[in-house]
Amino acid sequence: MKFSIYSNSVSFARRRTTGPRGITVLEVLISIGVVAVGLLGVAALIPAAGHHARKGLEADYRSQVGQAAFRDFRIRGLGDAVTETQNNLTRYYSKALLTSDGSMVQFTPNTGYCIDPISVAANQTGSLGPLTRLTVRNKIAENRQEIASGGTPMGPEQAESAFTAWDDLVCQNPEKNDDKAIVKAGQEECAGRRQALGDYSWMATLVPEPGSGDLYTLSAVVLHRRVCTLTPKALAKDPLQATFTVKMLSGGLGGGDVQITGLGEAVGSRMKPGTWILLTNESNYHRWYQIIAAEATDEKQAIPQYFTLRGPDWLGGNTVTGVYVKGAVGVYEKTIRLVSPSQWDVTPPEGI
Repeated sequence: MKFSIYSNSVSFARRRTTGPRGITVLEVLISIGVVAVGLLGVAALIPAAGHHARKGLEADYRSQVGQAAFRDFRIRGLGDAVTETQNNLTRYYSKALLTSDGSMVQFTPNTGYCIDPISVAANQTGSLGPLTRLTVRNKIAENRQEIASGGTPMGPEQAESAFTAWDDLVCQNPEKNDDKAIVKAGQEECAGRRQALGDYSWMATLVPEPGSGDLYTLSAVVLHRRVCTLTPKALAKDPLQATFTVKMLSGGLGGGDVQITGLGEAVGSRMKPGTWILLTNESNYHRWYQIIAAEATDEKQAIPQYFTLRGPDWLGGNTVTGVYVKGAVGVYEKTIRLVSPSQWDVTPPEGI
């Protein structure tokens, strides 16, 4: 028998080369690079996720303020009225609202109103566009004599207390993550009234439905960090409200595309997506819309002119006036009927 050393060595080498191979250093470095890129992408998403989560919480809180405004409106009887019928014409007189000079309020057909005691108490008594600005009695009228004689409007502290949301409590972050957040009462951690930021307040607009005597669209307008007590110089630089001309470009379906002219620099810089504006016309047709897109005619122009609005269909024609309200971050609407009498009042209403 003959043995071949050469053939055995070749067979042994073949077996070594066909076995499982290890991972090279280059492959390890490439894998680490791929994982690092993925981790960097995840890390970049964390601030964006926090931003969107914060925006979601703010939107949820604005909705809570708007729904609470509807409840306050009903509980305080701001829509309660007594009626008087003469010659088949029914007149409605408010039991809770007053004009800025303390006179009684008669709801006039085709006339809209803005219920804003905080501004009236701060001597901002001008109308909101075509909407007459009203305030609230510090005590609801109990009989027709009190309604006819007017009354005393809410003072600044009373208006702020009634039309500000006090649910945004001030919390102190704990030193350890496992501990609970501390809700402070004043300067000390003790029992008592909890301290709130009070960043959100509200006002309401009351607009009659076309062709209806006592049906109104109630809009609860939520405002963020509203300040009414400003000097004339400060108001000139940063006005609380402003009017401008609006041209409907897409027929007004769902708001749609519009062109806005007459914006000053101070107001134009604030007309950003998310801002709410009021559109009105000469026929007392009023609707709220939210800006969802803004665009200037060219890159050099600082003030945008073309906007996309979201809201109800605009049925008020092409002659449109817009009203900007500083701090308006949410509008919530429902249709109401002037209540006469209140559900807690068993006495039939009497004419004035």
